[in-house]
Amino acid sequence: MNNHVELRVKEMMGALFNMSSADIGPGTSVDNVESWDSLNHMKLVMALEEAYAVEFTELEVAELLSLELVMLTLLSKGVS
Repeated sequence: MNNHVELRVKEMMGALFNMSSADIGPGTSVDNVESWDSLNHMKLVMALEEAYAVEFTELEVAELLSLELVMLTLLSKGVS
C-alpha cells in the first residue's frame, strides 16, 4: 500500500480523534482511543468514502476498528 494513503488516513484519524497523526500506528484502535466513539467512527467512514471514492458495506463499516483494518479494507477496494 502506498505510504501516501497511510499518511492521509492517519491525518484524517488525527483530526477526527484530536490526536497527533504521529501517535497513530497499526495498533491504534477503537479500544485504545477514547475519542473513537460511534459518531467519530461514522465521520471517519464518511471521510474515507469521500477521499477515496469508495463505498463501504455495513459489515465493512462495523469492521473498521483500527488503522490496520482500515488500511486492509481500503486495499481490498483497490486503493493504493
